[in-house]
Amino acid sequence: MKQITAILAACLIALTGCGGNFEGMNADMAPGMEDMLVSEIMSKAEEQLEEYDEADYDDAGSYENTKNVATAKIPSKIIKEGNASIEVGEYAAVMVQVKAVIEKYEGYIANEDEENNHYRTSNSLVIKVLNDRFEEALNELTALGDKVDYKRVNADDVTEEFVDIQARIKTKRAVEQRYVEILQQAKTIDEILEVEDHLRVIREELESIEGRLKYLDERVKYSTIHLTVYQTYDYASTPYSPDFGDKMGDAFGGGWEGFLMVLVGIVYLWPFVLLLIVLLFLLRRWRKKRRARKAAATKPPYYHAQS
Repeated sequence: MKQITAILAACLIALTGCGGNFEGMNADMAPGMEDMLVSEIMSKAEEQLEEYDEADYDDAGSYENTKNVATAKIPSKIIKEGNASIEVGEYAAVMVQVKAVIEKYEGYIANEDEENNHYRTSNSLVIKVLNDRFEEALNELTALGDKVDYKRVNADDVTEEFVDIQARIKTKRAVEQRYVEILQQAKTIDEILEVEDHLRVIREELESIEGRLKYLDERVKYSTIHLTVYQTYDYASTPYSPDFGDKMGDAFGGGWEGFLMVLVGIVYLWPFVLLLIVLLFLLRRWRKKRRARKAAATKPPYYHAQS
């Protein structure tokens, strides 16, 4: 805090020194220049304050030393994530056991995606369990399967990011407090609006940083397990027998496929179709001429004389 006091004292001295010259300068100073000079000094004071907070926000020494001290005080923050897939013999019974294990370890199901077809029943679960009980829960869940296809574990240490975010929050809080103090001393509307605009930006940054911290804290507190439970069916012992709905669906699907095959066949036969159209046209023309000749031959002789 000694350096903060020194910075503020330097700002006060600068303002006081400038104040002694303001009266003599007022005659030569353009309107608003005095406010600009004060604003510039305040801006420099803010920059020095931010540099101090980011480089040495504690009296323990340099930033690195401070970070090490903070790291030593904060427990390790590790995000754990597991992925596993198990095959079971009785899907319904095992799912009851899975939910019992989750409840036992004070967890919950964040997402569940169950699928059923004629060949297999499966469920993809996203499970959240307390961080310190992650390994036990994962081992007990995979032990429920007749066969474990895979089991993978990933751990991400975010302790350093935690410390860095906490330091940034402390820095932003100090700057926010300084702006609040300046706002209380502001006298004109322009000064109030300018300081409030800076406060708005600082508070938006604080909300974003604190949101990230809460997100990481939640990820650390509850570890994630992606578990797939499935059962496959043996059709040698349990042959599939379609019901009425399945038969109707198959009939509609088969009819549509047949219609498409006919269309494709017609496209393949387009030269023959074209030839057939030409032959029909010629045949129709020939028959028309034949009927005309036949009609002319059967007319009476007097018809020709009158004409």
